[in-house]
Amino acid sequence: MRSELFATLEVELGPRLNVGQTDQGFFKIIPIIGGTVTGKLNGKIVSFGGDFNQRYDDRFSKAHALYLLKCNEELIYVDNQADIDKKTSSFTHLRFVADKNGNYHDLNYRTFNGKIVEGDDAHVLIEVYEVMDLA
Repeated sequence: MRSELFATLEVELGPRLNVGQTDQGFFKIIPIIGGTVTGKLNGKIVSFGGDFNQRYDDRFSKAHALYLLKCNEELIYVDNQADIDKKTSSFTHLRFVADKNGNYHDLNYRTFNGKIVEGDDAHVLIEVYEVMDLA
């Protein structure tokens, strides 16, 4: 198995919406308000969706981001999940959902992982890698 850099997502974030402390940690929603995707996939991140985030403690959290990309006038849904450890690299698993009759239909059947490269209150940078067989 090998992986290859597929795209870079520069995600713009809006002000957090704090739900509050729950039995599963502190729950907040981080709106996704735009951004860009570059690489083998190019386009914009639509101002729609968010990161539904649970912070367990000062070190560990879980992110579940749902948002849309617009590439050549076609929409691609992104489901991006991550278990975050602030002391190590944070890796994500991405699933793309595209129109089966569109130009990006093959994304529905491919495997992608990501790495959160940097982030702050206003943006996050994610490198997306396609996971492939050695054949």
